[in-house]
Amino acid sequence: MKFAVQSVADKLGLTLKGNKNNSFDNVADIRFPEKNCLLYIAAEKYLEKALNAAAVFLIAAELEPRITINNNKTYLFSKQPKLDLVKLLHLIEEHSAYKHNKENFTYAPGNIIINKYSDIAEDALLMGNNYIGPDVTIGSKVVLHPGVVIEKNTDIRRNVIIHANTVIGSDGFGYEKTDNGLIKIPQLGKVEIGSDVEIGSNVSVDRAMLGKTVIGDKVKIDNLVQIAHNVEIGDGTIVIAQVGIGGSSVIGKDVILAGQAGLSDHCYIEDKAVITAQTGIMSNKTVTAGAVLAGSPGMPVKQHHRILAASRQLPAILKKIKKTE
Repeated sequence: MKFAVQSVADKLGLTLKGNKNNSFDNVADIRFPEKNCLLYIAAEKYLEKALNAAAVFLIAAELEPRITINNNKTYLFSKQPKLDLVKLLHLIEEHSAYKHNKENFTYAPGNIIINKYSDIAEDALLMGNNYIGPDVTIGSKVVLHPGVVIEKNTDIRRNVIIHANTVIGSDGFGYEKTDNGLIKIPQLGKVEIGSDVEIGSNVSVDRAMLGKTVIGDKVKIDNLVQIAHNVEIGDGTIVIAQVGIGGSSVIGKDVILAGQAGLSDHCYIEDKAVITAQTGIMSNKTVTAGAVLAGSPGMPVKQHHRILAASRQLPAILKKIKKTE
């Protein structure tokens, strides 16, 4: 469905400048701009890239002086851009083509439920108690163990194994604070899972808010792992049990995330880094390629070992201090 920019401006009370006759189909992530999609710009650092990538924009009003109006493009300016984005996503969600009508599903033997808008390879194996939502693609030789749920807007390529009770494409955790409490942010993006991936049991991979959550080729994920919305995991990375990865974090290729490591949002872990067990990585932290980190907050493993060694001497040091008082 197409959304006319003038209609959206009127409904949301936005200031419209530029081309008033444009329309858009959806809202895209700035990292993955798509044709006929609106781009959301709330920070100046995204301006240059975004303005060259699309024709319709929802922009923080404070950025208006930084923009030269192109009359072929449309600029929707907002004084509360995050809240207006949420309202726009709700508007798009209300007009979604997919309705959860019983008639849209096929009920296969083994209590398997498949939405008619999905495409499953003939040689894929669904073991039972599986749910396949709308706009799902499942490739050749994919194996879904019992209880696996694949929610809408998910693309699974070939030779993928997903173990029991894992959920792919659940809503990302997103809310916006308002004077009337928290408003849920619709999660309208996708999940992409590459080829030759194995995902353990009881794993959650959240659908992106905008754009996509990406798991690259040959990634191996252990049991009880949480992967939040808009996370990207590079090829060949290993994610061990009970790891939690916060939203919009980017994990490079051939990285090791050891058991119970925790990454906050917007972290960037470069190729071949190792995050050791129970290490905590703070928001917006960059871990350089090949680094080995330990502790919380994460630090070079040798530094962490020195701190641990020193901490064992603290009782004796405190005794000496008390004697000198």
